[in-house]
Amino acid sequence: MTEQLPTPDSTPQIESPELKWIRENEPILREQYKGRWIAVVGTEIVASAKTSDEVLEKAFIKSAGTPHIHRFASDNDPIVFVPFAGISSSKTA
Repeated sequence: MTEQLPTPDSTPQIESPELKWIRENEPILREQYKGRWIAVVGTEIVASAKTSDEVLEKAFIKSAGTPHIHRFASDNDPIVFVPFAGISSSKTA
């Protein structure tokens, strides 16, 4: 008997509190952190840096929570969220 796996359309999409907060505050965050990486835990930016490695290092020192990492590359880039590893990034197509 073969198990029926859910299709991508039938899988519920769960948005983390961090991603929801980033989406709600995107215009302000994009202006303030353009070209930088940010680490968000809950609704707090716990670190920002020019590189992902640097922001992760700072975030793990400053926060006990698992940070969600995001980069605002340019004014027109969409938010792309990668749930695996809790990283999100704005990037061009």
